[in-house]
Amino acid sequence: MKFSLVMRLCVSAALLTILSSSMAIAAAPTDPSVRGAFDAIFAYCERIDPQDNAKFRQLQQAVLGHRSDGQDDGQQNSPDYRQSFDLVSRELESTPRAQGYQSCKAAVKS
Repeated sequence: MKFSLVMRLCVSAALLTILSSSMAIAAAPTDPSVRGAFDAIFAYCERIDPQDNAKFRQLQQAVLGHRSDGQDDGQQNSPDYRQSFDLVSRELESTPRAQGYQSCKAAVKS
């Protein structure tokens, strides 16, 4: 339940970053654990809502300034990144699928 709130807050932060596109690059998180958490959320959304993969990747690019498909700055090899990615991924997997789907869908709703 409380992680659902965290996920919604992260997605909301991502959307706010996009809305203020002039700040998107400056607001890109540089901390590996933050990037790991965001990447886990986007990977989860891509997995449970494959129809919107392109939208999730566009959102991820706007928020993080990179893509998680190997085009990053090397932070994915960081222990902090992996720990955060794994922790968030486990939490998301324990979220009811319908709830996760709705949250992801809301993030890319136009």
